[in-house]
Amino acid sequence: MSRQPYQRSEGGRRRDSGSPVVSSVSSSETFHRCVTLPISHQSHSALPNHRGRLLIAVLLLGLLAMPKSGHAEPATAITSDGTLGTHVTVNGDTHDITGGTRPADGPNLFHSFAEFSLSTGQTAKFVNESQLPTTNIFSRVTGGNPSEIFGTIDTKDFGAANLFLLNPAGIIFGPEAQLHLGGSFHVTTADYIRFTDDTRFAAVPGPADAVLSVAPVEAFGFLNELPAGITVDGSAMELSKGHSLSLIGGSIDLIGRGIPEDGSFPASFGGVFIEEGTLSLVSVSSPGEAVQQETGVGPFDDTSTFRALGDISLSEGVLIDVSGNGGGTVAIRSGRLVMTKSFIFADNKGETDATQPGIDVYVDQELIVRDGLLTTDVFGQGQGADILIESGSLLLERTSDLILTGFVERSRIGSLSNPFRTTGAFGDSGNLQVSVQDALTMLGTAEMTTSNGPGTTGPGGSITITAGKVMISGTLEDSNDFTGIFSNTLGSGDGGNLTLIAQNAELRNQASLQVSTRGSGNAGQLTIDLGQGRMSLKSGSFLLVDTNSEGNAGELLFKGRELVIEGFADSPTPTARGTFTGIDSSSEGPGHGADIDIQAAGNVTLAAQGIIRANSTSTGNAGAMTIRAGASIRLDHAMITTEAERAFGGTIKLTAGDLIHAISSQVTSRVLEGSADAGGIDFDSRFIIVQDSLIDTSNAGTGGGDGGAVTFSASQAILIDSFSLIDTSSKFGGTGIVDIQAPIRNLSGTLAPLPQTPRSLAAMYASKCAAQKGGQFSSFVHASIGGLPPPPGGWLPSPLSTHRTDKMRAMEPLPDSDSMQTRRFLPATERDYHNLLFGHRSFETLSSLGCSAS
Repeated sequence: MSRQPYQRSEGGRRRDSGSPVVSSVSSSETFHRCVTLPISHQSHSALPNHRGRLLIAVLLLGLLAMPKSGHAEPATAITSDGTLGTHVTVNGDTHDITGGTRPADGPNLFHSFAEFSLSTGQTAKFVNESQLPTTNIFSRVTGGNPSEIFGTIDTKDFGAANLFLLNPAGIIFGPEAQLHLGGSFHVTTADYIRFTDDTRFAAVPGPADAVLSVAPVEAFGFLNELPAGITVDGSAMELSKGHSLSLIGGSIDLIGRGIPEDGSFPASFGGVFIEEGTLSLVSVSSPGEAVQQETGVGPFDDTSTFRALGDISLSEGVLIDVSGNGGGTVAIRSGRLVMTKSFIFADNKGETDATQPGIDVYVDQELIVRDGLLTTDVFGQGQGADILIESGSLLLERTSDLILTGFVERSRIGSLSNPFRTTGAFGDSGNLQVSVQDALTMLGTAEMTTSNGPGTTGPGGSITITAGKVMISGTLEDSNDFTGIFSNTLGSGDGGNLTLIAQNAELRNQASLQVSTRGSGNAGQLTIDLGQGRMSLKSGSFLLVDTNSEGNAGELLFKGRELVIEGFADSPTPTARGTFTGIDSSSEGPGHGADIDIQAAGNVTLAAQGIIRANSTSTGNAGAMTIRAGASIRLDHAMITTEAERAFGGTIKLTAGDLIHAISSQVTSRVLEGSADAGGIDFDSRFIIVQDSLIDTSNAGTGGGDGGAVTFSASQAILIDSFSLIDTSSKFGGTGIVDIQAPIRNLSGTLAPLPQTPRSLAAMYASKCAAQKGGQFSSFVHASIGGLPPPPGGWLPSPLSTHRTDKMRAMEPLPDSDSMQTRRFLPATERDYHNLLFGHRSFETLSSLGCSAS
């Protein structure tokens, strides 16, 4: 079981979630701590708006008593097995360990114990009697009993020497266990240690003891199917700056010191604390070797020779912190990983670029994170670290309303609901890469986030998600938390891209994917590639690409077989928070809104208040919208809209292979204020059916902007019923043109009923329409089959017939398409709305306030 060597990806970066985030702290820190809670977290009308935060300070001085360990207090038993010259001398509470075997007076020192256990308050002290330079101290336990460490291990007499503890029977660290080490610490239940010269240090004494090596360690070897496990129960395993801790064995359990019921920070944490250090957690469940390689992320993280990997559990408030100048690295390799109310920090707090990656997790089966947090934040000028997640399946879940409160030195606080986060304060934030073979599931208020903060200059991190099936389900409760994946920029740096590649994807219950900018930097691009898969957005879920500053929003691109947007059928206000369901590109500042490009091989369906929207509420132009479907585009009580208040309205182009069908829906591209022109709408399909719907490119601006054009192109037929309306009017500018091109056009007399008093068409030909913008208030154009207009009162050849001449009625194609009939061309009439009439290959355009005809 293995993974490909790490390669850092290039690209952009993410969003400030506004959620509470745990600080990275050492186990010994005791001080005031505070949490930042959002007053209003990202209502959809301003996502994420960050309108304010409530600071809650809580004084915590030992509020949480140290929980009792699940393991009984052991009796101290440190004895030599007599094989390698190890001696143990008891001096009160201290057990001095001397002797051992040092091949060729070299850098490696070997000890062998029959038992190695320490009770609370007892110390095992390794003494360097020879004062020879020492790189590694190897200690094996051969008596067949687990080592239970509730006291202190001290190797400071050897300077920066590394300590290896090898016991195939199992190893347990209790709540009061302490490490006084000058170097790294490698803990394993392996059966042997292999060196670079291929010699071995076996866990069982034997002939190999005669040829102990002076070479560096290369691997830990396991011979059994189910190796013994390693447990860290409430202890704070703290090493000196820049060193490494490895826990390599069967099942690995890290248990914290608990989280107070009131949600406050505990007075101290259990876990691992190594400033600028490295942690490797490797769980195996078959014979093989955990190998140290030069290109490896952490110590002994190459597990390619194992047939099966084991289980790792982090629970009850475990805190792992390897942060520092340049950050550190956490590498996890297992078959199954469960994190519950636990936290991993690999933050960069200095000027040096971070070690890459900061967090690297490979789980070949199931990865579960409940109320957990993994972060690679930036609090200096250096580059932030990446987070890499690779698993068979991934579940992110918030199962309780747990909020940690307290004071920290950070400017940004996170939350348990935000499992994966990379942020940048000044330097570039890292990237987030998640690869899931089967199902990626996010529940409750779980988040994945990359962002750069206000005042930053570096770009936010990019997010790349690859999975089989993606299901993100939030909560319909009226809370300040959202569920989803977010890439934001709040400073002058550009935002990162968000890319989702999957077979199928479903978002529901206010879940969202968001790419946004709140600073001068441009937002990244949101790309969803489902191949031949299906995406559904339901019950308040949405995709968002937006800007509310001078930065431009990025592009939203969807590729798949089918897109379904289904909101709340009984929602009276589909744009309110919790009721908006769909796709949103918003510009709330001078920056341009995002373009929306939807490419579906099959169907695009919007129903029950589903919306696709590209809006501008300021001077930035609304984005353009292109929707292409191989089969059909269906709108049922839904809306596709671009709208600009003081800028150019975006365009809408709908193209379907078979059918575009709108029922009780709206397709609009409007300008509400200013002098810009409204956008156009283009329909293109074999069949186009519009029932009880509004097609609107009107312009209500006071600066003389034109209404937008509307084009219907159908290779077979266009049917528009009497309850539908097409409006291309402009309050002070020119009216937009409506062009309908189809062999069969049935307008059903339905663009609007006309007044009964007609105007003389001859008089309209005699006098020009009123002049307005560009010398043309409105126009009347009619081109017949032969290219010449008929005379007033003349006959218009058409394959369609009307049954009454006093007003427009349904026009039906004749049974015999080869026959020719004529119908009377009716006089023009005045009305309040834009009116159109089309015969076979004919084209007539009239304005709402000037010339009109039926």
